[in-house]
Amino acid sequence: MKLEINNIEKTSIFCHIFKCLKDVVDIVTLDFKEEGLYFQAMDSSHICLCELLLSSKWFDKYTLDKCEVVSIPTIGIFQVLHCFKETQTIHMEYIQEILNIDFIGENMMGKSFTLKTMECDSELLDIPDVDYSVDIEIKSNELNTIIQELTIFSDEIKFICKDDLLKLVSNGEIGTMNVEINDDHIISYASEENLELIRKFSTKYFKQACSFYKISENINLHLEVNSPIKIAYYIENEESYFKFYIAPKIDDDEF
Repeated sequence: MKLEINNIEKTSIFCHIFKCLKDVVDIVTLDFKEEGLYFQAMDSSHICLCELLLSSKWFDKYTLDKCEVVSIPTIGIFQVLHCFKETQTIHMEYIQEILNIDFIGENMMGKSFTLKTMECDSELLDIPDVDYSVDIEIKSNELNTIIQELTIFSDEIKFICKDDLLKLVSNGEIGTMNVEINDDHIISYASEENLELIRKFSTKYFKQACSFYKISENINLHLEVNSPIKIAYYIENEESYFKFYIAPKIDDDEF
């Protein structure tokens, strides 16, 4: 397996994904296949699942002799990418259980790294297609700011979705924060007619998902009564994406 990323915007996206990933999971299993680079990763509490696909067309060079599955600690890739400079290009090659990473830049010192891979039993989950009741598209940096502020007040966020209203509420012991997101700040909003959907989620996992806001200008939220929320970043087009599935918090009176 060999890949190269030469475009400055794409190297920034790649670095941001894998530097932030260490806050979500400890180990990631990278699946290098014909379609591109893919992984699923579940947090230790089994509340948050994330899923990445970077299409083979997204890379400047992507070649495979055979499909490879590579497990590495996320802190390791974070440490390597911490040494990356903006004008460098990224080259990766997998040989005999070693992941080799090179940073190359004009008039810059070349940097080479090796990461030892791990044996890790991981099975891909079958993620079902869901017909969501609410579909929202919003600026990713704006949602990140809102979530950061809501986190100050409570460890949970309540989503209230109606025909013409999207409201986020964080209710803590000291105070409450309410955010009504109007049409001026929503790119698109579609919901079932006469819908009133109320779901609660842990701010911890929302904060983690929103920390990836730099990889795409917009973020998509999809909500359904009996399903986890789907949070999706589409990278250039829908061939490449980064998605999160976060299970809602369940109140005792819902049983």
